[in-house]
Amino acid sequence: MFNSCLKPTEGLFFEGWKRDEIVVLWNLVLNCVISGFNSAVEDFLDMVRMKSQASTASVPAGSQRWCPPKQGFIKVNIDAAFVAGQAAAAMVIRDDQCHLLYLASKLFSCVSPFVAEAEALCWVAEYAEQCKWRRVEWETDAKEVEKASRKMNAAADAVAKLSLLVNGALVFDEFSLHLVPRCILDILLAEQADAAL
Repeated sequence: MFNSCLKPTEGLFFEGWKRDEIVVLWNLVLNCVISGFNSAVEDFLDMVRMKSQASTASVPAGSQRWCPPKQGFIKVNIDAAFVAGQAAAAMVIRDDQCHLLYLASKLFSCVSPFVAEAEALCWVAEYAEQCKWRRVEWETDAKEVEKASRKMNAAADAVAKLSLLVNGALVFDEFSLHLVPRCILDILLAEQADAAL
C-alpha cells in the first residue's frame, strides 16, 4: 500500500495529462502532506517541551497555553482579524472537559484592528446574553483589553483568520465536528491534548 502512495496509478488523473505533469503534481501533493505532518510533529514536540517546563502544581496566570475552564464552567475564546477595512470576529466555546460546544465567526467592515476587537467582544457578549450563559470564563488576546498570548487564543485566532481568507462566516457546534476545517480541528485537538497532560 505504501508503494502505491508513492507511485500514482493510471486513471487517477485526467486523460491527456502527460506523465511528467502527473509526477510533478504528485510530488507537490506529497511535499504538502509531508510538510504538514512535519509541522504537526514540531507543534506537538513544542507543546511537550512547554508542558515539561511548566509547573506540575498549577498553571500560573499569564500562561502561554490554552487551559480549560473551572469545573462546571464554559470558556469562551474571542478574537478578531483585520485586513484592509475587512474584519472577522470569532468565538470558540468549550466545556471543562475541553469539548467543543460551539464555534462561529462573522464578517464585517471596520476601520482598525482595535474596532475589530471591540466589535468581536460586543458580538459575543450579545450572543451570550441571548443564550443566557452563566458560569462563563472569557479569554481574548486583544492587546487593548487584556495582556494575553496568542497561544492561549489560538483556535479563535485561526477561525477569525480563516473567515477572512475564505470571505465567509463559519458556524459549527458539538454535533458538526466532522465538518470543522482540519486546520481548526488540529488546533482544538492539540489544545485538548495539551490540557490533558
